[in-house]
Amino acid sequence: MYKTHSTRFRVRSYEVDVEGRVNNAVYVNYLEHSRTTAMQDFGIPFQRWLERGMYIIVTRIDMTIHAPAFMGDELEVRLTPLDLKLVKGAFRQEIMNLTRNNKTVTATVYGAIVNAQGKPLRIPEEFRKAFMEHGG
Repeated sequence: MYKTHSTRFRVRSYEVDVEGRVNNAVYVNYLEHSRTTAMQDFGIPFQRWLERGMYIIVTRIDMTIHAPAFMGDELEVRLTPLDLKLVKGAFRQEIMNLTRNNKTVTATVYGAIVNAQGKPLRIPEEFRKAFMEHGG
């Protein structure tokens, strides 16, 4: 099965709106940061794919905001692959607010890998194995 990866950080002042809540668009940045951090931690850094002419793109995000987060809150983004098919993949991501002890966001993020011309490429076995519990 697939590994779960967690990334923790605190909400920064420039990420909140006039009401002191995290701006809704910022949650998408948190999800992206979590995915690239997981890749780095699992030994398949994002830069490696760029150098190979392989571009990891997001094709869709289904996101639900359950509760607001505020400046200074400690958040944890949990990422688990749902499915890594031949050319498409999906990740389940949750943002947990550790300060307020609640679930802030749930999301399913869909994506693919394409070349410089935008043509879909097979997800490399190296990528798939990095997210497996026991390396494949």
